[in-house]
Amino acid sequence: MSARDVVRLRLARFGHKNRPFYRIVAAPIRASRDGRFFDIVGTYNPLPSKATGKKEVRINEGKVKLWMAKGAVPSTTVERLLGMYGILPMPPVNKVKPKWAMKRSVWKEGPSAVEQCKALGLLPDK
Repeated sequence: MSARDVVRLRLARFGHKNRPFYRIVAAPIRASRDGRFFDIVGTYNPLPSKATGKKEVRINEGKVKLWMAKGAVPSTTVERLLGMYGILPMPPVNKVKPKWAMKRSVWKEGPSAVEQCKALGLLPDK
C-alpha cells in the first residue's frame, strides 16, 4: 500500500462554536480535518447530555471492522474511543511528560537561587 492509499479513522468536527460534535470518519490521510472522507463510521459528542450526564459515543462496529480489514489506521483519539467501546484493546496510557514539565522538574531539582547565592557568599547568612 502506497502513502497515497493510506486511510485513517479519525474525528471530523461539526457543531457550533463552543459546542463541538464529531463524526468518526474513514478519510484519506492527506485530507484536511473536516475535508473529504470515504465513510461515516460513528459519532462522538464530548459534551455530557443534560439527561444522563454522560458523553455519547455511537459506533457502527461493522463499518469499523470493514475499514480496519481494508488497512485503515485509527488516530490516537479514535483508538481510545474504540478501546472504551470494546472493539479494540485499550491503548497504553502515555506516561511521557511534556517538554515544559521536564524543564521545570529539572530546574526544581537543583538548589534554589537563594541557596546558590548563599553558597557563593553573595547573601549574608542569618
